[in-house]
Amino acid sequence: MIKEYHVVIIGGGHAGVEASNICSKLGLKTLLITNSIDNISKISCNPSIGGVGKSQIVSEINAVGGIMPRIADKSGLNFKTLNTSKGKSVRSTRIQVDKYIYSRCSKFEILKNRNLNIIQQDVIDINIKKGRVTGVVLNFGYIVNCYSAIITSGTFLNCKVFIGSKTIKSSRDNENNSSPLSNKLRYYINGIGSFKTGTPPRIDSRTIDFSKLKEIKSDIPIPFFHKKRNNVSLIPSCWEGSTNLKTEYVVRSNINKSSIYGGILNSIGPRYCPSIEDKYIRFPHNRRHTIFLELECRYGNEVYLGGLSTSFDFLTQYKLVRSVVGLERSLITRFGYSIEYDFFNPKYLKKSLESKYVNGLFLAGQVNGTTGYEEAAAQGLVAGINCNSYIKDIQPIYFNHNESYIGILIKDITSNGISEPYRMFTSRAKNRIKMRQDNSRYRLNDFLFSNKLIKRKGFNAIKNKELICNDFITYSKSVYVKYKGIKESLYKLILANKENTSIFMKKPIISKSIRNFGLRISFSMFDFIESEIKYRGYYKHKSDTITHLDLRKVIDFNKVKNLSNETREKIIFNNVHSFYDLEKIKNIRYTCLESVRNYIRKHHTN
Repeated sequence: MIKEYHVVIIGGGHAGVEASNICSKLGLKTLLITNSIDNISKISCNPSIGGVGKSQIVSEINAVGGIMPRIADKSGLNFKTLNTSKGKSVRSTRIQVDKYIYSRCSKFEILKNRNLNIIQQDVIDINIKKGRVTGVVLNFGYIVNCYSAIITSGTFLNCKVFIGSKTIKSSRDNENNSSPLSNKLRYYINGIGSFKTGTPPRIDSRTIDFSKLKEIKSDIPIPFFHKKRNNVSLIPSCWEGSTNLKTEYVVRSNINKSSIYGGILNSIGPRYCPSIEDKYIRFPHNRRHTIFLELECRYGNEVYLGGLSTSFDFLTQYKLVRSVVGLERSLITRFGYSIEYDFFNPKYLKKSLESKYVNGLFLAGQVNGTTGYEEAAAQGLVAGINCNSYIKDIQPIYFNHNESYIGILIKDITSNGISEPYRMFTSRAKNRIKMRQDNSRYRLNDFLFSNKLIKRKGFNAIKNKELICNDFITYSKSVYVKYKGIKESLYKLILANKENTSIFMKKPIISKSIRNFGLRISFSMFDFIESEIKYRGYYKHKSDTITHLDLRKVIDFNKVKNLSNETREKIIFNNVHSFYDLEKIKNIRYTCLESVRNYIRKHHTN
């Protein structure tokens, strides 16, 4: 093993893998240290990549050349496009993956990099001299010298597992935690705190009565993150069930047996991924909650119960699972649990994700208080890119929050800090119509090339596609076709189209017009062209005239539609007087701002 590295990355999760990949590709001698080489990029909870707000991040990772989108495509089991009834700015791809294939493919992918070494060890300390990183200390006192370090330890710092009244000092699946490192980092990094998260039980597919559940098939054509493939076979379905009055009775009659409500686990958990206990206690008016059953691997028998996260004891978990129709005879293969872990408030980080107090020390992923594989991977990418800038003594590279979801993520967590686990949504984007999943490569192309993150060949390929797109839009305005008895330009037909793009594109008169263009237009290209035709007129952001209006005199926030409970709580806590105050609330969503604007314009036009 080399005794000196440009960068040492601590943790082999989704953040660590992306950081390792980009650092080694940019020419840095890189060492990835993980407590288990077999668990690199482990899918420890929900076996899926993407979702609303998250797929936009994955598409941006793809534009930079990250690993996650390619591996998600390769290991995919079930492929869905969410929000198909809504505009393309919020449509999101979600791929249910084989968690074992995903992990193996990730390890294989990063091992292609010649500048990267991987070792299985525990890091117990960071060596810091004169305010900068000089090395990391492994178990038994061995020191690896390095110029920088990226901490991507996920939920492993000082973590504890909770099941019922029992507490175990361990991490997921009985892996070792990183308490020694967490205790040492307290001396170097400010803002340490504790969050919690949880996972549902897994059950044996052979004990499920699928005839009582709703089948959810994969979408056709299959949506991919990286590029279309034709060799996908054996696409399994997902299944949908729901809780009922029996489930509610089990929860309420055993609530004291829950770690969360039994008084032994008091940390804040993810607001948008509540346990089944939270769902019934916090939302008593909802008597039924949806459960999604997803295979964890193609050739295995374990099924993930999405929506049934819990910290009940073993016996209560059996009662809970078997209360669901179709699961009356199910056998649990792995029990659910809650986990508490240390995190460091990212407001003490620069936008490069480097510590404000220790030069060369970067933090990325769940250790920064975020939640989700996608958010972690994006941070690993940013930390790796800026670690390269630090080593080569060049300016750090910042993703623009008006141009990318990665930029929004970094701005939100470093500028405002966090008080609860942070999750990305499309509603956090001010320009979400412009920042769609389908145009990530196009909108980031100039930025990535100017910062030497993509090669000229890739840059030119995207520029050529942009030219084809613009030429086709010009062509569509001059071509008239007879459609449904009316002669209309192809441009206006595309503008008015409300059908699925693949169906619309296959109509004889439309497909003929596309062929007559002279250049091949693929489905993904036409989908992008359709989006550009429909949304270019909305790209310019209108100026606001109500910034300093006294909101206390003109608005009752309880009457404003589409405001989340989270936002209403923050409005009360921050004693909001003006729209300016509202905009300054930590991590306020832009859709909430628009809801308030629309309410004021409708009810107070003067």
